[in-house]
Amino acid sequence: QIVIETSYDKITTNGKDMFVDLRNTIEEQKRQLVVQLFRHEEYFDLEEKQLRSRISEINREIDNQVEFLKLQNQRLALADELIEAIRPLQEARSIPKAQWLGTLSDKYEKEKEIVLINNRIFELKNEITHINHELAQLPKRQANELLKTELQLATIEQKLTELHGRQNTFVTAPLAGRVSALQA
Repeated sequence: QIVIETSYDKITTNGKDMFVDLRNTIEEQKRQLVVQLFRHEEYFDLEEKQLRSRISEINREIDNQVEFLKLQNQRLALADELIEAIRPLQEARSIPKAQWLGTLSDKYEKEKEIVLINNRIFELKNEITHINHELAQLPKRQANELLKTELQLATIEQKLTELHGRQNTFVTAPLAGRVSALQA
């Protein structure tokens, strides 16, 4: 048997080594994808920290709103006590109607403020729910991005392997025989 080796390392186009240029290009793509893998990890870590920080901010705001709500409930209770205390005077027409209506109006304003505070607390809790959903989806998104990048890296590795395979071809033929076809 005889082994014939053909090497394509020196195939040139306009004085340039085609395979070296192609290999360098593919190696650069590979390097960029490896850098991209690290950037993905940093990006997702940063996004998670930002989301968790936002949840902390919202929880502080909820705590403040709850404290304000307690204060408004106390004020509402005092307004109710005042109304009950002056109701007999109003029924006896001992106080001006404008004062009575002003006292009722104050109570309704406090009730309206309580409703607004409760709505704000509800909105903040909804925002936390939304952020928690984003946090739950973050690992899935990260895995998908990493998988895409790893697939691209595998494709580049395959191109490098193919390129190396094209550079050297070995043909084994019988000593007294003849090679009639080559197959890649």
